[in-house]
Amino acid sequence: MKKFFLCMAAFILVFTGCSNGMPSTTGMIKPMDLTKEQKEIVDLLSTQQEVLFFDYDSKQEYKHFDVWVEVYQKGELVEPKAAILSLSDELRSWNGQLSVSITQKPDYQWRISTKLKDGGMMSTVSEFSKRYSSGGGQAFGAITQPVDIKENQEILLYSRLFSTSNEVEFYSNQSYLENPELLNGFEYVHLIKCKFYNNET
Repeated sequence: MKKFFLCMAAFILVFTGCSNGMPSTTGMIKPMDLTKEQKEIVDLLSTQQEVLFFDYDSKQEYKHFDVWVEVYQKGELVEPKAAILSLSDELRSWNGQLSVSITQKPDYQWRISTKLKDGGMMSTVSEFSKRYSSGGGQAFGAITQPVDIKENQEILLYSRLFSTSNEVEFYSNQSYLENPELLNGFEYVHLIKCKFYNNET
């Protein structure tokens, strides 16, 4: 419990004073631009877990904003919502900061948190997932450039690939979204996605 409050306090410190800095009129999500002091906080957190930070501004109005984790085994989706943060409201533009922390001890756990520009803050934490490969190689990476937000379109924010081989070839996150057959060659895959939409399906 003590570690939880320390992590949440650090997230608040990183979120505080951040500016979206996104003049685009189309709406986008992008890696957060951190100050030197904020990067030091992230480096401190990263000694025990991987922490990702993003800015988002939908510009257009949507009823729902979801962030979730999918887990695949040899190309088959085995955990469609290993973790999920789901926000719903009347039609509104979604503007704020998003963080995802990934903990392994040794099983994987995800904590998803968001702070809205209007002051609201929400967080969720998953159960531990045993679906990963402890041997072989790994490759992982998050988006490095802004991605346009479009209604009901999934955005792949982060990928982690597990292989029984020591060599892992990593393509762009967009490649795995557009060509899911690429996931077939891996023992396990963890994907972090988000979506802005109006109609629930």
